[in-house]
Amino acid sequence: MPTSSELCNLDQTGISLRKKYAIGAGIFGVLGLATLYALGASSLVRYVFAVGSIDLTLINWRQARNSFCVLNGFTGTTEADLKRTKLLNPMIAKLARREAIKEFAMVLGIALTVGLIALLPI
Repeated sequence: MPTSSELCNLDQTGISLRKKYAIGAGIFGVLGLATLYALGASSLVRYVFAVGSIDLTLINWRQARNSFCVLNGFTGTTEADLKRTKLLNPMIAKLARREAIKEFAMVLGIALTVGLIALLPI
């Protein structure tokens, strides 16, 4: 049975890129939500925007932290210098898919919950 260390499917280039994405998505999310409040957008619009930006920020941050790309996990690939290659071991590919589903579900659940902040009136 493959170990979790074999699920590392990102190199330093990919990790660095995911960190940049997380920071960018976080900044965009805060500024965008502030703008939506200033424009008087409805609670639903603010909530959908908040969930999307929280999800993007959190998933990229976790990918960088865990050296595990969810998309690579779903597709059974690994990434080196931003080039994807197919995993040769089907057991590792299956384990990576399972881990990607768990990671995606966890991040979406957190985003749906934390996004409730956007429903608060100012």
